[in-house]
Amino acid sequence: MLPQRPRLREHLECVPVDHRRRAFVLRDRLRLSPCELPLSFVEWNWLSYLDGQHALEDFTNDAFLDLVRKLDTGLFLDGERWRAILASPIRPPACIGVYDEDPV
Repeated sequence: MLPQRPRLREHLECVPVDHRRRAFVLRDRLRLSPCELPLSFVEWNWLSYLDGQHALEDFTNDAFLDLVRKLDTGLFLDGERWRAILASPIRPPACIGVYDEDPV
């Protein structure tokens, strides 16, 4: 179930992927999200509405609602799913592949 007043959570960054700033990637600096989310320029602009002040029912644009679903699935929204991850004593590893297998 989507939050009624969706809000982006903290520790996210949105990085342009081209010099014209027409495409972006949203990623989690804590590396707790299972993915990075590519965004168009329009979707990037829509992020400003995800501040917890706007009700989901106020939006009728299907593309906007699809974006909110993707953000919720990717754990980019501050909501029940995100809070369950934070409350869990076990989290998925985030640094596998970052370090050499044999550090010596």
